[in-house]
Amino acid sequence: MRRRSEGFLLGKTVVQTVQVNNDVQSDIPLEQTRIVLSDFLSCGRTGEFYSNTGRLDNEKLTSLFDDPDLVVGWYRYRRACPCCPSLRERAVHAELCHRRRKATQKTGFVFLLMTDNVVEQVLRHEQEAFVLRDRVLTPVRLEVANLGAPGGGRYRTIPFGQLGPLLPGAAEPTGDSGALSAALAVQSSAAEQLRALAGRLERSERDTAAAYREVEELKLWLADRRVAGR
Repeated sequence: MRRRSEGFLLGKTVVQTVQVNNDVQSDIPLEQTRIVLSDFLSCGRTGEFYSNTGRLDNEKLTSLFDDPDLVVGWYRYRRACPCCPSLRERAVHAELCHRRRKATQKTGFVFLLMTDNVVEQVLRHEQEAFVLRDRVLTPVRLEVANLGAPGGGRYRTIPFGQLGPLLPGAAEPTGDSGALSAALAVQSSAAEQLRALAGRLERSERDTAAAYREVEELKLWLADRRVAGR
């Protein structure tokens, strides 16, 4: 495995309205932006699209950003380094954010930093995600799709229209066509099963939400009956 690698994160930006509570009010509508990652595109080597000072190479990025809505971030993998963005990575991210905002009028762009370190003869994997807020690189929380927040948080589905490839790079030519065909068959079968399961989970959440609303309406009705009977 290479000591360093990097590339781009593909997916889409989803704007949702959620209900939040505080000490004064409940069910306050709040607009929330989610960056949904579905695939990645590796650059192979590091420094392919920027200089040592963090300046972007616009010619190399032109073809990639033909569809800028598809590119929602970039990633970098390092070994034996702390999981903290360097000054060059901060400069690259700021320029990528500016380029995407200029092309799509959207501000959500994520930087995913992954590291491996050996601590007391144990290999530890770390990853941190960052976005640019008010010109400051700010950590954000990562969530696994359809599993919700860590620590037993409330289940949430993430709306999506289609799934990206489950085996990135499987379509690359190899010398063993039989192995490639088998891998693609497994990918196709797994994708169909995952789509079916995701649909069932989404319908289940809608049914559960409807049941909660009916329970709340029943509580209000019972409370009105008690008041009227006094």
